[in-house]
Amino acid sequence: MADLVRPRPRSLKGSTYKIKTPVGTAFITINNNGDGKPFEVFINVGKGGSDVAALAEMSGRLISLLLRTAADPDAIAKEIIDQLKGIGGGRSLGSGPGKISSLADAVAKAFEIHLGLVKDGSLEEIVVPAEKIGELCPECGQATFIHEEGCQKCTSCGYSKC
Repeated sequence: MADLVRPRPRSLKGSTYKIKTPVGTAFITINNNGDGKPFEVFINVGKGGSDVAALAEMSGRLISLLLRTAADPDAIAKEIIDQLKGIGGGRSLGSGPGKISSLADAVAKAFEIHLGLVKDGSLEEIVVPAEKIGELCPECGQATFIHEEGCQKCTSCGYSKC
């Protein structure tokens, strides 16, 4: 497998996109190879050690692997957009072109911006909801499992770990 994956150069240039998502603010970094084509992705959201952070890291690693094995990274990046765009969860942020339905949808939006397919300004409409963003609830799967009053509780379904 190692001979299928292009080795990572010592340094790469790219951009980091700060996008508010239903599971918290995501920092999505897309680095390019020497030809200016997407080469790797880092996705950071939530606290280190959390389920959300682990899923974000996993997604970044798999997308990077795909980009590093592709003959045409731009075509693969566009396919990644097609696959991830519009994936929804239990709630969304924003409306219109700035609507973010999930972390996956935010990754697609970052790729669209990175490839110049949309303008970065389309994200300015996003408003963060007043409710707290927490861990994924083991009962309902929503990112509303928070530590409150010495106990972990889900603000969506009422599940408690106490």
